Amino acid sequence: MNQITRPLYADEIRLLTKLKNKIIHKKRTGIGATHIILVLFTGLIFADLAYVLHTGFMAFVSGTFAVVCFLFVIFGPYEAYKDRRRARKRLRQLNQLLLTNTLEVTLVHAQQIAVGREFEDEGDLYLIAYGDGDVLYLWDNGHGMKGFPCLTFEIYKEDYTALVSRQIHVLSPKITPVEIEAEKKWKYLKKYGGPGHLATERVDFDVLLSRFYE
Repeated sequence: MNQITRPLYADEIRLLTKLKNKIIHKKRTGIGATHIILVLFTGLIFADLAYVLHTGFMAFVSGTFAVVCFLFVIFGPYEAYKDRRRARKRLRQLNQLLLTNTLEVTLVHAQQIAVGREFEDEGDLYLIAYGDGDVLYLWDNGHGMKGFPCLTFEIYKEDYTALVSRQIHVLSPKITPVEIEAEKKWKYLKKYGGPGHLATERVDFDVLLSRFYE
C-alpha cells in the first residue's frame, strides 16, 4: 500500500460539482423569515380555534397543531442555523478540493481477496492480501463499493469518504472473492474479536482463512 497525492479524476470532479450545486440550491430554498411568520400565524389560528371550541376532539386536534407550530417557530430557526453551518463547512471542503485539484489516497495492489459475509448488521468484512505477507481488513460500511472487490484500487481518506459517501475507487475489473459464510465469520469474530476498519496484520493469507474454519 502506498500513500499518494494525485489529480482528481473526471468522475470525481463531476461528483464534487454535483454535490456543490446541490448544497447551493438547498441554501437558497431553506427556512426563511417568511416561513417562520407563516407557521406562527397558522399556530395562532389553531390556538384561537382550540380556545373557542374549548372541549372535544377538534379542540384537542387544533391545540396539538398549535403546539407543533409553536415548537417549529422556537426550534426551527436554530436547526436551520446548524444546517447552514454544516452546509458552509461542506461547501468550503468541496471548493478546496476543486480548486487544488488534488486528492490524497491509499493505492492498493492486492494479491487475493476474501469476504466474510454479514451475519447480522455488522457489514461484510474484506480480507485483502497485499505486499509480502500482509493483510488489510476493510469493512463494507455502505459507502460506495460499486465495482469492488478488485485487485487494484484506491482507498479514500476518512474526511473525503464522509463528504461524498464513497470509500473506494476501483482501478481494475471486478473479481470473485473467496467466500466465507456468515456463520463462520461470526464465530471468528466472537473468538478473535473484530479487526478495525483499515487495520493491517502481518499474517499468511491461508493461515488467516483457516482460522475461520477452526
